[in-house]
Amino acid sequence: MKIWIDILTPKQALFFAPIAHDLTRRGHEVILTSRRYPEAEAVLRMLDLDAQTVGRHGGETLAGKLEASAERVLELARYVVEKAPEAAVCFASPECARVAFGLNIPLFCVNDSPHSEKVAKLTTPLANILFAPWVIPPSIWIGYGIPRDRIVVYRALDPAAWLKHDIKPKSEPKLTQLDHSKKIIAVRLEESQAYYLNPDNLRWTTSVIDSILNEASEATLLILSRNQTQREALKERYRDRLIILEAPYFGPTLLKSVDVFIGMGGTMTVESALLGVPTISAQRIGRLYTEEYLVKQGLILKPGSPEAVAKTAKEMLRDTKLRTQLETKAKRMLSRMEDPVEKIVSTIEAELSKPR
Repeated sequence: MKIWIDILTPKQALFFAPIAHDLTRRGHEVILTSRRYPEAEAVLRMLDLDAQTVGRHGGETLAGKLEASAERVLELARYVVEKAPEAAVCFASPECARVAFGLNIPLFCVNDSPHSEKVAKLTTPLANILFAPWVIPPSIWIGYGIPRDRIVVYRALDPAAWLKHDIKPKSEPKLTQLDHSKKIIAVRLEESQAYYLNPDNLRWTTSVIDSILNEASEATLLILSRNQTQREALKERYRDRLIILEAPYFGPTLLKSVDVFIGMGGTMTVESALLGVPTISAQRIGRLYTEEYLVKQGLILKPGSPEAVAKTAKEMLRDTKLRTQLETKAKRMLSRMEDPVEKIVSTIEAELSKPR
């Protein structure tokens, strides 16, 4: 069968790479689409995934997002009509969902982010099957308009998809900016262009960074930004007091090379914890069920204030046994998780074999 996968972000490139490989191995033809979005395009190149670029990211404004989404629906519709896939797969892509619905193509949607309510409302009701981690109560998805019998859960967190399959980049930039003679604290910034974030997030970000620079000055502070706007703002404020990584990077490799990871988003924080890296959550997105699970398991710490984040990072740097303990616990947890790739691919095949 011909199966179309829409990939919008770096996380989705990592998640769908083993799924695309497994579908191809099973004899299916896989069509990949993406959009103009530098971070995602860089990871697609590293993984040697041949995705057709259709449309663009909408930027920071609501009007820009709406216009870009509307344009992309039209461009995708023309492309998909030409390719004629028999199924569509996405990670809560509104454009993919709209096109699949309009062309009567079965839609298989993955989502671990119920906090992104508007995206969930635009995609969940249109899915033939919704795949999600088991830590998210099905009642959340039912509230977005899908019946329980169309929800398939996997007993894993999303990074297990690429960590269990040990996905490696075909090519990977050298991280020449890093000085490994000093301890490294990496901070992954929030997705400041996401609709669900509040405008005061920059104040929170700078408060966290200021606290780390004051409390743990012996370490190198590495900033993993999301876009050019963030990079320019932090360069102007901090000059040479920290390193802002501008070159593309492969997340799993980078995480293994840092001593403490502080996440202001979701996926990379979970990935860091599952790799056994000392991990702190400083996100203010809202309730993240995946993060809550790892906090309860002792793989993520979640201090409440910028000062507490910095003090916790300093304590982690000084605990010489912590990394080994966390790696042992994380390895055991990952080994016990279900393989999301096998669950998703097998379910798609089973659903497509049913008479329509």
